[in-house]
This record gives sequence, structure tokens and C-alpha cells, in this order.
Amino acid sequence: MFNKSKKNAQADTPQKSSGGGSNDHRTEERLNFTEVMDECEKEVEEIKKEVLTFKQQNFFQQIIRKSISSTDVSGESLYKIHPTKVAKKVLNRLRARPADMRTRLELITLAKKSGRNLSYQNHRTFFIQANVACSLGAISAPALQIAISSQERFFAKLGEKCQDEYNWIEGKLKDVDSKNENIQSQLQQIGEHMRELQVTLTIVKAFQKQTLRGLQGKRENPGTQIDKESILSLDEIQNYVVDEGMVEEAQRAEDMKNIMKKGREIAFMIRYTPLLYPAAHQMLELITKLEPDKPLPYFFQARVSMTALNLSVSHYQGEQKPELAKKVQENFKNAYSYYSTAVGKIGPSTKSSTDFTILLEYGSLIHYYYKIATTLLGRKPPRDWLRNVFEKAQDALLTAHESGKADSLLRDIQKDMAAENFQIT
Repeated sequence: MFNKSKKNAQADTPQKSSGGGSNDHRTEERLNFTEVMDECEKEVEEIKKEVLTFKQQNFFQQIIRKSISSTDVSGESLYKIHPTKVAKKVLNRLRARPADMRTRLELITLAKKSGRNLSYQNHRTFFIQANVACSLGAISAPALQIAISSQERFFAKLGEKCQDEYNWIEGKLKDVDSKNENIQSQLQQIGEHMRELQVTLTIVKAFQKQTLRGLQGKRENPGTQIDKESILSLDEIQNYVVDEGMVEEAQRAEDMKNIMKKGREIAFMIRYTPLLYPAAHQMLELITKLEPDKPLPYFFQARVSMTALNLSVSHYQGEQKPELAKKVQENFKNAYSYYSTAVGKIGPSTKSSTDFTILLEYGSLIHYYYKIATTLLGRKPPRDWLRNVFEKAQDALLTAHESGKADSLLRDIQKDMAAENFQIT
């Protein structure tokens, strides 16, 4: 999801004048949002890769791999946060089976119960390990609550770290002689760094706001047990797809209902976890094969892509980089594709509340992207394409008229059409 940046250097902050008498030898810390998230994403992928490799090896190969691995495959960092006898037992279980999601999450909840004032690095560890657990092929609603709450605290700590760094540099600069020609270039670099900190803080707040929406006011209980029955694994879905002709019709209908119920809850939570988007789409692509002629599976995908679009817009508003603009467009294309497919599966005389929601969100997406393209990206889509999607959005909202929620959005779409001199139905 995130784009790579080459900024890693740390620069010394100008010292206070001799009258300040400061003994603070701290240096500036680069806290660029893209870099921070790239590093987290890379670490998650490295641990995941190690775990999957570990599963494929024999006992002796596993022992050797554990001794040479540089990644935190077994969650040692979690144990060190709160090294109790109980945590030690859980750690030993995880060492034996590092792909066990429930054991990894159990170790996270134990570490969170330390009662100490946990650091930014501690919360980064929770964030990494929760994403590892949820990207290993099995996801549950309770597991996602842990992942989302870990993410929320990580973003909160990152925001605090940015603000602390900004305040520290600001304090150091108060006694600096700005007329001294020898430090002019340093002051310019530090000014750029302070602006970068402000940008990162703004982006972090936007991401944290979305994360809080994902929590929906619920925070995980540190003692939560992961309900095995609530876990939806890729293997479970794949086996169900493959064994289509081998299950009785009544049982298959019941299984389908159960999977779709799990899928809906998971899809609507996982959309707030950006590092889990690959795992989400992998799972949801399989779910679309279960009911390819119905709109709901595509709606799952659309919701994930829509939240990804919102986050990428917040990211671009902060850093204003061309590669981030491309990410905005890519996320829009994904969301548009899934919403369009879902809308295409809805009949002309629908009465379903879910169908109405799909139609309304499709119209909202078109209006939202038109504003983004014209005001944020500064590049209007091709005129013929724009006319086509506006007409489709108008039709969708007219179909959703009975919901009682379409009128205001329909007026917005028609204002957009009038601004482009398009014919209104």
C-alpha cells in the first residue's frame, strides 16, 4: 500500500547558545509517515515469510532456522514486554507452532496486561505481531478487534512521538542565534524537518480517525479468548468451493449462510487495517466464487477498497507525492470496479436494505471521486467516461429512491452533471 522513501539520515540539531548551558545530546528523529508504515509492512512480510517457510520444513531444519533467523517469528519481543510464567508457556507453544494465530494473539493480550506505561516501540510490536497473526490465512472478528485496537494505539503513540519531537526541536531553536551564517543551512534543513513532522502528524490523525471508526466503540478485553468457530480461514473457503458437488443441498445452504455471515463481519472490520488489505482481498476473492451472481460478495470487496481510497486521499493530502496520487487513482478504480459489479447484480425492483446501501454508496463514490479529481488531483477524468459514470450513478440513485435516503445525493450528482453540461434525466 505504501510507497518507498529514501530519507533515513538523522541530522544534529543546532545546540543552544553558550548561555543556554544545555547538556542534551539528543538528535533529530525522522518520522516520515510513509517510511514508518513501509518499515512495518516490510517487517510483517518478513515474519510471515519466515513462518510459512518454517511450516514446510522438517524438525531439524526448523531448529536450525530458529537459530539463524533475524526476524521475531516466535514473538520473543512480546514475551520481553511482560515476562511471566504464563507468557513463557504461551511463548513455548508459539515457538513450536509459529503459524498458530490464536497463540500469537494470546501472547499479545498477555503482554498488554503488563500494567506498565508502554512505549511507542512496545505498541509498534503489538501492531506488527497482530498484523502477522491476521495475515496467515485465518481471520476472526475477535482477532481483528485486537489488530485494530493495536493499530489505534500505535498511531496514537506515533502521533505523540511526532509532537514530542516537534516540541523538542522548537525548544532547542529558541536560544539559537539565527543570524549566525554558519548554521543557516542547518536551520533550513531543520525547518523542513519540522514541516515534515507536522505533515506526518496530520496524516496519523486521519488514519487514527478511520481506525477508531473500525473499533466502533469496542475495545478488546485483554483476556479475550479467540473463538475457534468464528475463524474464517482460506482453507475453509477453498475447500467449500472445491467440494461443491459433494455436500447435500440443505447442508450447503447452511454452510453458505455461515460463511457469508463470517465474511460480512470480517470484511466490514478488516477495511480499517491497511496492512491486511492483501489478506482481505485474497479471502474475499474466494468468497465471490461462492455466490458469483449475488451483489453481497462484491460489496465486501467494495467496502475494503473504499476505505483504502479514503486513507490514500488523506495520505496524498499530507505528502502530495505523484506516487501517492497514483495510489488514489488505483484505489478508486478498485472501488469503482467492485461497486459497479455489485450494482449490476441488483434487480430493477429491489427492496433489500443491503441493495439500497450498495446503490447509495455507488452514487456517493462517483460524487466523491469527482471532487477529488477536480479539486485535489487537479485532473479531470475523460469526458466520455465521466458522462457514462454520472448517468449510471443517477440511475442507481433513482432505483434507490424508495430507501428515502437518495434525494440529497441525487441532487449532488445532478449538480456535478450540470457543471459539466451533461444532460440530466
